[in-house]
Amino acid sequence: MAQNLPPCCRRIAPLLLLPLLLPGCIQIEQTVLLNPDNSGKATIRATLTSPVAGLMQGLAQDDGKETAEALSKQLGTGMAKAFAASMIHESTGIDAWDQVKYGPTKEGGFTFEGVAYFPDLNKLSTTSTANAEGTPSMPQLFNAERTSNGSWVVRGLPDQETGKAPPAPGKALPPDELEAKLKELRQNWETMEAIATPMLKDAKTILNLQVAGTIRECTGWRQTSPQSASLEIDMAAILAHLGAIMKDDAALREALTAGRVTEDGFPQPDFTELRKFLFHGADKADLVITPGPPLFDYAAESAKAKAGMADLLKELPAK
Repeated sequence: MAQNLPPCCRRIAPLLLLPLLLPGCIQIEQTVLLNPDNSGKATIRATLTSPVAGLMQGLAQDDGKETAEALSKQLGTGMAKAFAASMIHESTGIDAWDQVKYGPTKEGGFTFEGVAYFPDLNKLSTTSTANAEGTPSMPQLFNAERTSNGSWVVRGLPDQETGKAPPAPGKALPPDELEAKLKELRQNWETMEAIATPMLKDAKTILNLQVAGTIRECTGWRQTSPQSASLEIDMAAILAHLGAIMKDDAALREALTAGRVTEDGFPQPDFTELRKFLFHGADKADLVITPGPPLFDYAAESAKAKAGMADLLKELPAK
């Protein structure tokens, strides 16, 4: 479904389009404990609400509650196992998984929980953040680096375009093509909204981070303690924000007239305002940290988890 969306929508943000890859509304919470050498463990919890709640209610009325519950369990079990297998085998930058649990909900959705041990936060990428194209390249949720003065900076949802040359302007549209292009853009966006709105109603991604040290400066995050901060991405709110931008007639006309378009002919995205929307008015989500001792023994814990993965890999074999 997501792969048929217009190019401008596919580029908006992988975090926005993730729920379109699953036939329901998904909530993901990722809690990371981070050591000063960038190693750590991420506890990932995911819940998919029922994609066929209305159908199940009708089935219960027609064929009985037991039949509806059996079908819901079968549906949820299949999706849960497929999601768990993709997390285990397609995520990258992970040494070992531990405490993996998954299963169906009574309503036909599923739950997943697991602890991922990673040696370098900058290389961590899980399939819970896979992009809409389904390619191996997945967006980074975090970036961590040491500065020349010894500070430790962790950035949430880092800008992957930083340092890249700006795209060359596209071909400016002549006046006689402008109205047709505007109509096409609006129709594409209306299609996107119609598909996405019911799926994104309760969809959220929550990032929680606990660091080995003391947070000295907090920008864009919500600081919850001297060592921790969180960042919540409300998918429905993002969709509404983007909808307002797409309905800005003057901005769309200016972009098309000036040739600020992609190779596919859509307005070149400008994420400045979206980032401010996500980061409480800031244009970045940075934590400046004074490093402290490790939160846990990564080598010992990850080795123990790796030694216990045999049964999990048998239960969830790679494709």
